[in-house]
Amino acid sequence: MKFNSYPIVNHNGVAIATEMMLVLSQKVHQQHLNEFNTGKTLNQLLGIVKKIVINSNGSIFNEKHTLIFVNIERASLCDVRGLNQIRELSILLRHLGGNLVVGLTNANPCKRCPRVLQGLLFLKENDILLAANDFNYLAQDFRDSELKSHLYDFVKLSMPNTDDGMDILVEFIHSELVLNGLKVIVEAVEIMDHLKSLDKSRIYGYQGHFVKSKKAKTILAGA
Repeated sequence: MKFNSYPIVNHNGVAIATEMMLVLSQKVHQQHLNEFNTGKTLNQLLGIVKKIVINSNGSIFNEKHTLIFVNIERASLCDVRGLNQIRELSILLRHLGGNLVVGLTNANPCKRCPRVLQGLLFLKENDILLAANDFNYLAQDFRDSELKSHLYDFVKLSMPNTDDGMDILVEFIHSELVLNGLKVIVEAVEIMDHLKSLDKSRIYGYQGHFVKSKKAKTILAGA
């Protein structure tokens, strides 16, 4: 496993958040999967984020950059110790001028286990921001009812590779959910046309290789 961080930029190409995650290597042994499922990697990731924030004494945050996204599996919502660690990290980040956003992956091994929903509600009740990662807006996503119940503060959508997909994306970012405060982050922005084809006023942030370039910042700033 290795630790990676990825910027999220706003309409002006300025970094407003950082996404932090542990990435499993391609050669994953069953032992690593078992450790992942038992929450050891979650503990490791939260520990890394905590160390980075403490060592920076909060300087990682500024007027624009206030959020740290941490991705977890839905199965981790059943881990009481993990939930309490998330709560503690959220309190620390707020104390230092930032905010934690918990991103829930789109894997659903637990199906409709009620403990998953209990974990979601626990985070919500503790004022921890939530993001639905890799939301399938092109078809029926299993988290659709959770999204419509306003459990999530952010939704992450990947750029489509077809015209029909682009039409559906545009329709989504003009939906009532977004109008009522759901923040959209568009991922996999890799070429100039991606930025030019979307209404900037409807999108909270962007991710992808292209958004880090000077050309992207020029387009986002409307120059």
